Amino acid sequence: MWSILGNQALCCSGKVCCAFMCGACMRKCKTKSVHHARFGYITLSFLGCLLSLIVIFVGPSFSDKLDEYGIVDCNNDDLKCLGTSTAYRIGFSMGIFFCITTLITLIGGEIYVLFEYGCWPLKFGLFVSLLVLSFLIPNSAFNWILALSIIFSIIFLAVQLILLIDFAYTWNQTWVENYDTGNESKFWLFWMFFFTGLSWALITTMAICSFFYFQCTLAIISTSACAVLGIAITAINSSNLIEHGSLLTSSIISLLFNYLNFSALSANPDSDCNVWEPDDYNFLLLFCDLLLCLASMIFYAFKHNPEAAHQSAATMMEMHAINEDTSSDIEEDTKEISESAQQDSAYFHLLMACYSLTLGMILTNWGLVSGFSTYLSFIVRASQTFALISLFIWSMYAPACCPDRDFSL
Repeated sequence: MWSILGNQALCCSGKVCCAFMCGACMRKCKTKSVHHARFGYITLSFLGCLLSLIVIFVGPSFSDKLDEYGIVDCNNDDLKCLGTSTAYRIGFSMGIFFCITTLITLIGGEIYVLFEYGCWPLKFGLFVSLLVLSFLIPNSAFNWILALSIIFSIIFLAVQLILLIDFAYTWNQTWVENYDTGNESKFWLFWMFFFTGLSWALITTMAICSFFYFQCTLAIISTSACAVLGIAITAINSSNLIEHGSLLTSSIISLLFNYLNFSALSANPDSDCNVWEPDDYNFLLLFCDLLLCLASMIFYAFKHNPEAAHQSAATMMEMHAINEDTSSDIEEDTKEISESAQQDSAYFHLLMACYSLTLGMILTNWGLVSGFSTYLSFIVRASQTFALISLFIWSMYAPACCPDRDFSL
């Protein structure tokens, strides 16, 4: 009897401690339970990305040792040795995991609330189980999975461009509001000019490197066009030609499409055009690509959510953390969660599934083993450059072209 009471006391104290810690974090950082849950999902995908990096760069040497001692025959295609094959399985497992969370979100009710905001040991165990089961899939089947991964990765990269434009506008708007209403106006003005200058310093550096390393006609035209477009877009945003022009936003977007152009040229397999010959993995560009993907997901997780709709779910989880015998109350309160909150969570999990598959594509160079420079990587990056320029120019003139529509994000 005393042991049962002791176990209940320990469980209760743990839940109360967790509730107080989460509550303190919410008050200090002005966040909500939905933000913490989404940060947890992003952290889980980040751990999967780290695991993929380990198996890609350390796995082959370890597999060679296993093959040398006759433990595993890594030359047999039916066996799953460490390396890109395992990286595919990690990305595939994360994608399936977030597809499952999407289905649970669409189901709604008590299951959705409990699983969305809690049950983290169960989620981690589910991911590990999916990863283990993925090793039962033969390597030949991953040719089809690779094709699907490429499709979903392109979808994510298209959404990423919209998120990056939204991020640039939000960044500028937030700092301008702080400059207009804050007591330290000079502080915000200094940092706006600092990041604008830093952006153009990086653009100039990339343009010089592009003219030095990429000397064919295509490279010279694309680099010159991106530099001129960046100057033109920044000049237009600094003038009165468009409404709500922004120097900081235009500089950030110019930096992004100049980087995408530089990365596209570096991925060009034509040796006559690309005299810069990096190793199989260009670590600088790989890091930048991963950073852009991570920043896009964090921005989406913390901005795009209906806070009022998620508030009832957050309240239910706080009650459940203190007393586990409140399932009836939770079941009653789940009816208050609006459909918009569930749809928003479903969109987030679907985007996380595409994000997970994109990480696998980036880390394995889009499934190709012929080095960093491949035509598929070149085409994807070049298409991103053109799409980002087109979308940003449309965002500049869309309010004037369609004044009756609301373009706020």
